[in-house]
Amino acid sequence: MTARRIRPPKQRREITIEHDGKRYPAYEGEPLAAALMASGVTVLGRSSKYHRPRGASCGTGDCGNCLVQVDGMPNRCACTTPCHDEMVSESQNVIGSAENDLLAMTDWMFPRGLDHHEMFTGLPLVQPVAQRIIRKLSGLGVLARTADSSAEREPRPPTIVDVLVVGAGASGLAAAEVAREAGAEVLLVEALNEPGGRRLGGLHCSPSDAKTATRKLLEMGVDIWPDSGAVQIDRTQGVLEVLILRPEGLFPVRPRATVLCCGGYVSTGVFPNNDLPGIMAAEWAARLITKWGMLPGERPVICADEPIAKALRELFVKAGAPPVRVLPISAAYADVWPGNPPEKLVTALGGKHVERVIVENAAGTEVVDCDLVVVASPPAPAFELALDAGAHVAYEEQSGGFAVRAGPEGGTAAENVFAAGTLVGPCTVEEAHAGGRTAGEAAATAALTLLQESYHSRENRDAS
Repeated sequence: MTARRIRPPKQRREITIEHDGKRYPAYEGEPLAAALMASGVTVLGRSSKYHRPRGASCGTGDCGNCLVQVDGMPNRCACTTPCHDEMVSESQNVIGSAENDLLAMTDWMFPRGLDHHEMFTGLPLVQPVAQRIIRKLSGLGVLARTADSSAEREPRPPTIVDVLVVGAGASGLAAAEVAREAGAEVLLVEALNEPGGRRLGGLHCSPSDAKTATRKLLEMGVDIWPDSGAVQIDRTQGVLEVLILRPEGLFPVRPRATVLCCGGYVSTGVFPNNDLPGIMAAEWAARLITKWGMLPGERPVICADEPIAKALRELFVKAGAPPVRVLPISAAYADVWPGNPPEKLVTALGGKHVERVIVENAAGTEVVDCDLVVVASPPAPAFELALDAGAHVAYEEQSGGFAVRAGPEGGTAAENVFAAGTLVGPCTVEEAHAGGRTAGEAAATAALTLLQESYHSRENRDAS
């Protein structure tokens, strides 16, 4: 895989980081994965069981392929962890390093798979010992020795807001804007360190659109929390409470109305060896080029439908790496795609990174040399939070996931919980923006109605 830096990121200070005992150049604030890939480090992790090589494939911190130890803290996603000067990161769950892991022999020794639960079942004295060893070998990271887990922390008081918007993609930004225009107090939380969602990669619109929208919200008085993921939603005694995980800890938020714009999970196709480093989601590849000046490969194969295929093609050509092959998205899912796709990505091949793919079509079988496979599939809705809130979900065939069932105004089966964007099904950025505006307006109306009812209730109690 021949990833390289094509230009320095704009307005970023050059710094130095350390990974597995070696020092590398980086730029302040860029993802750790981008900095390491630019220096030729493409194997960032290993799978927990077979210790297969893993790279940064999603760019959103959802797949867990690039987990590393950062400044003593385990299980940090290299694709979302920003670099700072003198940052120290280490491979985890390996003997040696992620690049050269002694435990990788597991994949070679058990080509047909391994059921560790049945190992040594006939040897009652050996099996418990073997199970302890296996569990230790397949663990994920080591807790920081400096962490004081016994320290008691005072619970934080809940933050009360009119409207909480979860997710700062196209739908979330639009929902927050409309709700604020309606007079509601709005809190917008985003799990990544920058709002924008799909806009950041430049495949759908200019990345500057996200910055403009974010700046406008701040000027309007919207409170924006980046690096803040909603991890739990619960309704106790009729009060909805959402737990937000921030770098400083957990923050409870009690909104009068909530708009869920959680987006979705990207996929890199369904074909053998789709887990090799160098196979990644289209939005991540685009963001590496446009925002961080990092070309993830010189010979890309693109799996995408129009108009995304055209945008990706132009992006790589401009970066000096014209695609060696462009396939329809159905090729990456041929075994599970409805009907009979005209082309099929049979398998990816390579050792520690993708080196070629085998493609089948009506003309026969073709081996395509490449060092990068970019897959632009519809994301599967991240429905879990909505389900916890009491919303209903239904299987959505196009994305292969479960979408939240929402009404025309974004309302769900959960009281005063609204949904928009990819969460309710595949949509364009424009459709997500429109859905966010509708849901944001409905949420503001619901929240301000509750506020007014509460005010009148207090007035009546005072009068009596």
